[in-house]
Amino acid sequence: MISIILSRSHRFPTVLWLGLLLGILLPAGCDLLLGPDPKSVQQFTAQWEREAVAAGEIAGLDLAISDQGEILASYFYEDANIRVSRLEGGEWNHLEGPSVSSGLPGDTHLATGPGGSAAVLYHSGSGTIILPVGTALGTSIALESLEASRRDTLYPRPQTWTYESADLAFGSDGRMHVVVRGEADDRLWLFRQEASGWSLGIVPNSQYVSKSIDLEVYGDDREHIVFQANNQGVYYWWRPDKGWEERLKIPDSLPYLLKLRQDELSVLVTRDRSIVHVAEEVYDSTGDRYYWRIRTVAEDELLFWHNMDLVLDENGFPSIIYILYQNWDDQYLIWFTQFETDGTWSKALVASNLRLPYFNPFDVRMVREASGRIHILLTTGEVSGISGVSQEREKRLIHLYSDNPLGDPEENP
Repeated sequence: MISIILSRSHRFPTVLWLGLLLGILLPAGCDLLLGPDPKSVQQFTAQWEREAVAAGEIAGLDLAISDQGEILASYFYEDANIRVSRLEGGEWNHLEGPSVSSGLPGDTHLATGPGGSAAVLYHSGSGTIILPVGTALGTSIALESLEASRRDTLYPRPQTWTYESADLAFGSDGRMHVVVRGEADDRLWLFRQEASGWSLGIVPNSQYVSKSIDLEVYGDDREHIVFQANNQGVYYWWRPDKGWEERLKIPDSLPYLLKLRQDELSVLVTRDRSIVHVAEEVYDSTGDRYYWRIRTVAEDELLFWHNMDLVLDENGFPSIIYILYQNWDDQYLIWFTQFETDGTWSKALVASNLRLPYFNPFDVRMVREASGRIHILLTTGEVSGISGVSQEREKRLIHLYSDNPLGDPEENP
């Protein structure tokens, strides 16, 4: 069957005459559809406001919120420039960074610190770069060029770093912390910005690390790092009085995201193919021990486990977005789920019929304001034209926000 799509913007006489003409010219079995193919129309639920941030070639998206409530996004744009977009007064303003000579290379890692400070970590043809972000973009810092004092002398320092496993965070004193995997020895190294310069050290048991790592800093200098090594989840934290210590063993699934509550207890999102779990660290004062409380968030064979995000509310309760394939097609559903005080999960559909760029783990990102407003940024590839014919997708960066992401409970499936 051949289908011809006409935009709804055409006036009725045009459609009528064209329809009569096609009725004469087209063979039997050819259908005329007025408007876009319903299967290609992206749909967003009513509780979400929506606006376009940018259009064009977009990759490596990350999203953050400052302690002053500013929403910032970082990504590679068009001819591989690094770009930082800031939401100011209801409008998105863009800061254009330097060109990245190696094409659209992986991900950006955006972090915010005290007093509205921010920085983005990314890889370019010249190395792995830290780019400070203010009202304008600052002077870039190449990790390869840092003369860092060593915390240990067990291993030679790699001369190059891989960008696939990397993350950036700020301490409460405004200094930056960077974890990155060295190509030469396949270990995680942690750079710490200090008053006298930078220090550098090895993260224990970090051989054969895969892509997924996450770094959080509690206070000035207590780094928490989760990562995947040898297909197992590993969690270490830095104690200034004792150095690196292993935290709790990761549950029997792989860590994906880490957040710290105000009491420094951890909340992890873990995944195991078709299952998403939240693991909450709990302290048992009677036995003077810590353990994981594990809750199942979603279990679905259509789970697209490359895309998830996690935020915590003021009480440390988690909310998560995750993605499902839509009938194994190249269209997707986004779900928002929130942990309730009664120990249950509430969920609501955010969007359907989405066409997302393939296999970029940071194409859907979420942050939460202190007011409870949820912001989601995602890249989509909208399709229009003749049904059944492969066409180039128009790539857009979309901003969704809602003060009531669960919407009307009676309307949620």
